[in-house]
Amino acid sequence: MKRDDDERARIERDARLHLRASLTAALAGRDGGGHLRGASPTPVITRALLEIDLWLRDALVDPAGCLRIVILRRLEGLPDLLEAGLGQPAATVAVWLERLLALPGAMTDLVRETDMTWGQRFAERPRFERDGQQPEPDDEYTIAGVTRLLTDLHRRAAAAS
Repeated sequence: MKRDDDERARIERDARLHLRASLTAALAGRDGGGHLRGASPTPVITRALLEIDLWLRDALVDPAGCLRIVILRRLEGLPDLLEAGLGQPAATVAVWLERLLALPGAMTDLVRETDMTWGQRFAERPRFERDGQQPEPDDEYTIAGVTRLLTDLHRRAAAAS
């Protein structure tokens, strides 16, 4: 019996000498991995953007998908709005669109960014609108067209939230 206790103590001593435990490892070991218990391992911002992306795929008419990409990119820069609207993608989009539609010149910048995204995605020159000129007939993203799309999207988002 004494011999078993001595052997067990020796093994434990050897293990402790070779174990370089950090505070994090000690806490994780003590807690048994319960740090994520009941929580999602996906960050809040990522979850909010995924929810919004799914909602936009149903609510936004955007065959090329470039406007949706730009909307998500812009929303990604607003973590407070995303965190506040987690689980409510339509409400989050409605708040963002209210802000966007109220800013003069914001639509021109959004359409320009969307045109650049379109050009990169399809390896073509972007079709930027020029002041005083009619947009090209095959331009998918004109200021007037995107304004109509986003006004309709805002109406849908407000009704769904």
